[in-house]
Amino acid sequence: MMRSFIIKVNLYVFFILLTGCNNVGNKNMTEFTWSATECAPKGYPMEIISGTFLFKGKDHGLYVPDGGTLTGGWGDPLSNHGSISHCLPDRLKITFFSYAEKQFYQGEFQLPCDKIVALFQAGVKANKENPTYSKMMVGIAPGGVVSAWVEGRAGVEVFFGQAEKVELDPSIAFRLPFSSVEDSDAYIAKQLPNSLSPEELASFEK
Repeated sequence: MMRSFIIKVNLYVFFILLTGCNNVGNKNMTEFTWSATECAPKGYPMEIISGTFLFKGKDHGLYVPDGGTLTGGWGDPLSNHGSISHCLPDRLKITFFSYAEKQFYQGEFQLPCDKIVALFQAGVKANKENPTYSKMMVGIAPGGVVSAWVEGRAGVEVFFGQAEKVELDPSIAFRLPFSSVEDSDAYIAKQLPNSLSPEELASFEK
């Protein structure tokens, strides 16, 4: 009798695990495999100092790739890091620098989590083996512009907002040992000619 009971319990646990794993495509599914990426408008170099897509209801999340000068193009994903299986974000924290303006920006924004989840669910339903969406992308632009996309084999913008100007120590923000304001100014000034083609630089200077 006891052995029969144990077998039934084990079968029940196995069934629960199996149905949980096969939840892909279920409208109640809220966890997905995704990664974070970033973009900036072509011709206007930007740099992410720090950024995080915060998991829904949590005070932590998936970091946005930072460091390096972004010039790839608005809406075009640039870098990437390992995907994770987790709930999707409901907030975005971001600090970035606009080389065109020599200005830091910072903001924390609410994201439309229900819309993001619905898009991921639809993407899984459309192709279970190769879902339409696999990334969250943040875009940054001069003036403090911030956008967020659900990204993958297609892209959908889900957020547009504006960060606030902030004053930060360049040595700390860029993690470089500047010995003076002149050193940090010289570093910032070099990024435009280093990041833009001669044609882009000429257009920017106009």
